[in-house]
Amino acid sequence: MTSGDAAEALRSSLLRIDRSIVSLIAARLNIADVLGGVKRSEGMPVYDRAREITVANL
Repeated sequence: MTSGDAAEALRSSLLRIDRSIVSLIAARLNIADVLGGVKRSEGMPVYDRAREITVANL
């Protein structure tokens, strides 16, 4: 395998990972949107600072 082939294989691996990341972020955004709707319909505050801190510290 040449260094060019190795670089292409690594780029391909990165692209697969990037696509997975984008897909997971999209899924998370969709769930967060649904959760926001549930909270609004139940009269709960949508923003939760404690939850934001918890997620930021993962």
